[in-house]
Order: sequence, then structure tokens, then C-alpha cells
Amino acid sequence: MASLILAGKIMSLLLILFVGFLIVRLGILSSDDARVVSRLTIYAVTPCTIITSYQVSFTPDIRDALLVTLAAGVITQMFYTFISLFYTKLLKLDEVEHAAIVYSNSLNLIVPLVSALLGPQWVIYASMYSSFQTFMMWSNGKSILCGERRPDFRKVFKNINIISVFIGIFIMILGITEFPGPIQSAMNSLGSLVGAMGMLNMGMIIGGMELREIFTYKRTPLMCFMRLIVMPIPAVLFLKFGPMAAMAADGKQLMLIVLLAACGPTAVNISQMAQLYGRDAKYASAIGVVSTLLCIVTMPLMIALYNL
Repeated sequence: MASLILAGKIMSLLLILFVGFLIVRLGILSSDDARVVSRLTIYAVTPCTIITSYQVSFTPDIRDALLVTLAAGVITQMFYTFISLFYTKLLKLDEVEHAAIVYSNSLNLIVPLVSALLGPQWVIYASMYSSFQTFMMWSNGKSILCGERRPDFRKVFKNINIISVFIGIFIMILGITEFPGPIQSAMNSLGSLVGAMGMLNMGMIIGGMELREIFTYKRTPLMCFMRLIVMPIPAVLFLKFGPMAAMAADGKQLMLIVLLAACGPTAVNISQMAQLYGRDAKYASAIGVVSTLLCIVTMPLMIALYNL
């Protein structure tokens, strides 16, 4: 049942990607307009998604579950970050390839996926993983794509998405579960667009490519294999057999959420950031599209391994 819900949600996002593709192919917009969609997503939609996800009652049980989820997410993401350095040297990965194997689509795909599979009350835990990943993406990920030796943390902490994480944590601690009516409604409406906007953006970039161009990138299958199989398997073993699940009530469910976030396809943000920083956004989008198609098979496989 979970596998069917998972596949259905991924298929719905792929249909939105196809809409973005058609918008460009029919001449309604150009693929260059995808940059505008990227900026809208990064600077308006994603902050609303992050902030509203933290509007929960901060009870001791929720606090403990959040800390355990965050700890598991930090360990998993840091493992990805460090092991990717080995694979980058071994496989001679370029900047886009390096970022593509490290960062999963933990916000655009996993947040709506967790809501569909487990219920909206579990979204906050998915947001804990994506919050840390957001920090890593705008520090380490930006450093990879820009070719910087060290991330500029002053710029990182000025980033709107990082600021949104701190705002979200602050309002959760204060116990603010809802803003005044019109503000809350506006933020909910914008935040709910995160998956759709990300996939529209990717579809628009692909729409500016010849379809055969997707298959001219000979290393796309390798990158998808790395992102969907090689990187997640150690995460499955750690989350299944490690001590984290025993540290909170519903620990197995919490580790499943971390696994869903960790084994997803390449982050849509990689193609958006590649656009912003002058890297090959078409290649990043090709990896994103193919890995999203393949994750219909690989994500249920990882869940099955975890549940064995």
C-alpha cells in the first residue's frame, strides 16, 4: 500500500514536470524564464514551506522526537558529504555531478510524500531533515557548485531559507501554531506550491532541450545509480540497525522519514542553483528527471530493505 501511494505521488509530480515542459514547447514561456521560477521558489515559496512546517505544539515528546530525527539526519547527511569526496576523486565527478549525488529532493518531494504516507502531523520531522540539508546545500552545496574552497558562512546565514529555519524554530519554541488569519492563509497557499514549483522549473529547463540531449549525457545513469542505490544503502543499514530508533517513541517511523529523505532523487534545487551560479543546469535537470523516474522503483526497494 505504501509503495502504491509513493509511486502515485511521484507520478503526480512528474505530470507537473510535463506541464512545465509543454509550457516551453508550446511557446508560452521560454526556458530562460525558468530562472524566474527558480527565484520565486527559492525566495518566496520555500521560506513559507519551512516556516509553516514548524507550527506545532512544542511538547516534550515532540521535542525528543525532533532531536532524534535531527541527529539521525545530521549523521546521514554528513556521511553523504564526506563519502562523496571519495567518489568525486574515484569517478572524477564535476561540480554538478558531485552536488547531485549528495543532495536528495528532501523538501520538494519528501514533505508532500510524508504527508500522504503517514499524515500531516509527521511533516515536521521531514522538515527537520530538510532544514539541516538546506543549511548544508547553501554552504557546502553552494561551495561545490561555485568552486569555493570554503563556504562563506556570513552569506549562508543571510540566506532567506536559513533565516526561515531559525524563524520556524523560534515560533515553535514560542508555541505559535498559527498566524493571524490572512497571513496564515497566504503562507499556507504559498508553501503548498513547493513541490509543484520545483517540478515546473525542471520541466521548463528540459523543455528548452532537445529530448535526445537528455541522453547525450553519458554519465547520467551512473549518477542516478550513485544517488539512488550506492548512497542510500549505508543509510538503510545505519537507520535500521543503529541506536537512534530506540531513543524516542515511534522511533522506527522517525527513522523511516529520515530514510525517505535520504534515498530520494537528486534535489530540484541543484538545477536551480546551477542556473544561479553558471553551471550546467541542463545536465543537472537531466539527472533530476531520470533519477525522479527511477525512484519510483528504488525508493520502495529501500523501504522494503528497511522493513525486512
